[in-house]
Amino acid sequence: METEVKKYHNLKIRNEPYPYLTEIQKERKLYEGRSKKSVEERKIKSGDVIVLTDIADDSSWALCLVTELLPFPDFGSAYDLLIPGSNREEVVKLYAELYHTAPESVYAIGIQLLDKSS
Repeated sequence: METEVKKYHNLKIRNEPYPYLTEIQKERKLYEGRSKKSVEERKIKSGDVIVLTDIADDSSWALCLVTELLPFPDFGSAYDLLIPGSNREEVVKLYAELYHTAPESVYAIGIQLLDKSS
């Protein structure tokens, strides 16, 4: 019987201006938005594990299982998954602050929290 080896990915995440990492740690944010280019370059796939580390504080992190990859034409199209309780305009504005030019397409990466920093 073959055992599939999971691939681990280390990704940085901001906790400002929106508490992205905190919301993942509280299991209220179940999708992480990334550009299609970034996901494909890193070869992130369902079943892989990602470590999301706060860009401003290496001691704050979340270990997550990738449950699915949902393609979207832009972050605004995925707003209801990426930031629960937000509207399209808020999501477009927040992600515009992260990406200086809007990616041509994006993925909403489904995540399941496995562990987190305290």
